[in-house]
Amino acid sequence: MFTNDISFNSIVIILLLATVANHGLIVLSDAVYWDGWLIRGWYRQNDFATHKISTWENGLPIYYYIDRIMAMLPNPFFLYKLFSLVCIFSVSLTIYGICLISGFFSCFESLAIALLCLCYPGQDYIVEPSMITPYVFTPPFFFLACLLGILAQDYSGLESSILHLSATVCFLISFNMHSLMVFYAGFVSGLFLINLHRESFSFSSAFFLNMLSQGYYFLLPFIYWLWKQKYFPRKGHYADYNKISLCFKGIRNLPSAFLQMIKTGAGGVFMHSIFFSLRHPLIFIFASISSISFFLVQNNFLIPLKTSPSNFAGTFFFGIFLLICGGIPYILVGQKFGLRGWETKNNSLLPFPAALILISFFKLMLPLHIIAPVIVFLLICFCISNNYNHLRLIAVYAKNLSFLFKLKGIPNAKSFSIFSVCDFHPIRFPSLGQPEHRPAYLIYMLEFIWNDITRIGIYEENPRQKEYSFEEINSIKSKTTIDYALNNINTNGTQASLIVLPGTLNVSDAVVGLKYIIYRLVNRQKFNALIKNLTRVKLDSFHTASDSASGFQKTSSGTYLESSLTS
Repeated sequence: MFTNDISFNSIVIILLLATVANHGLIVLSDAVYWDGWLIRGWYRQNDFATHKISTWENGLPIYYYIDRIMAMLPNPFFLYKLFSLVCIFSVSLTIYGICLISGFFSCFESLAIALLCLCYPGQDYIVEPSMITPYVFTPPFFFLACLLGILAQDYSGLESSILHLSATVCFLISFNMHSLMVFYAGFVSGLFLINLHRESFSFSSAFFLNMLSQGYYFLLPFIYWLWKQKYFPRKGHYADYNKISLCFKGIRNLPSAFLQMIKTGAGGVFMHSIFFSLRHPLIFIFASISSISFFLVQNNFLIPLKTSPSNFAGTFFFGIFLLICGGIPYILVGQKFGLRGWETKNNSLLPFPAALILISFFKLMLPLHIIAPVIVFLLICFCISNNYNHLRLIAVYAKNLSFLFKLKGIPNAKSFSIFSVCDFHPIRFPSLGQPEHRPAYLIYMLEFIWNDITRIGIYEENPRQKEYSFEEINSIKSKTTIDYALNNINTNGTQASLIVLPGTLNVSDAVVGLKYIIYRLVNRQKFNALIKNLTRVKLDSFHTASDSASGFQKTSSGTYLESSLTS
């Protein structure tokens, strides 16, 4: 299909290798985070009724059916992560095709943009099964629809109708990630620009003809939204979730929000990887040597660039336009734009516009013969930074497993119903603001070790000194948004304070993540020792009359002995 200096098969191999190099670690880990604890708990308890209520209250029932299908397969959480890898590869390959057939980019530029999208270092969410469905499942459909919509312009008759229909179906599926309905404006605008570029029409004539031939594209988001609001509106706990606000204050703050988005959401993410390499000289030296080596050999093959001023200016402003389209939904509902992960919920929409802006910036500011080596340098930095970040995330899961199994080893700890959880362990999520220990997650962490949903964990920044009241616990249960699944938690049950402390293992979180993967695959004895030595826990009962009748063995201070954990 593509006739270029680099064969299509070579492009596929390059993108596949880059996918594995950047994100292959996720399929070697069994880690879950955030809502993944809930999904795993629902699978273990065969509680799909709760899952159905949750997704239907969100107004997104398609995710329930996807998870039901996954649950029918062996080892679904491994398949989630393998599916994530396939989706990311599919997006990069499709973006390559879109850039190439648009006529605005050479083969090398299209490949560079696809690689930058693939290596975008903000994709923390792909490690989490609950994030894979909304944030990884839908973008491949969206970009495939864009590719089909562009290809449809080159055909007529039945072939064109089939391509248009296929694009429409893919767009409607992708709109289940709601922000794509606004990002979709970039496709409509891009299609118009492509037709304007290909034909010798005036701007007004091209716009008029575009409206006649593809006018229905303008209607798709509205059709989807009206249908969704009629049949699958948000309700219950999510009736007002992320409600769009068009108040004057929100509109007045839009300019500063856009600047923040560009600074931290796009440019800041790329700069993060550069700063990471500067903090680790060996990485910087390795990337530099690789870049220089590429510079020395690049004359042995052709790297064509489209260098007209209108080309890089158009690319730059279209990238800004896409960035704005990706950011508008989140700005209007008051979401903050952070460096990566949870704080930048639209990070699955940022890679493509960020790559366009970066490529156009290079073409404007750098001599042509050093653009390719600079891109090679960046890709190496991104790849190492991504893997480092994945290892740190795996270490977080290892820490959680460690303290959970330590807790399980305490005699009679299972009899407590309410746990106040305080985490003083230095291993934390790499991104600030990650909701690692929300009560909903702690409920299913406790389910993981005791196989029932009869206990609740409540995260505290500092150790709590007194029991929770009946009203406090009921309020916390309600705020989990899954209170309908928590009827077996005894609100009047015994309470304890659980403190997670560092263990005897004194290594960095990235090393913990690496050891976790290696030992889990090849040495179970060392794996068990890693989990055992990673944390210590301290369990204190709150001093109530019920303690004396509970039969627990305590020290004089009310602390359950650490020695009991090693049995």
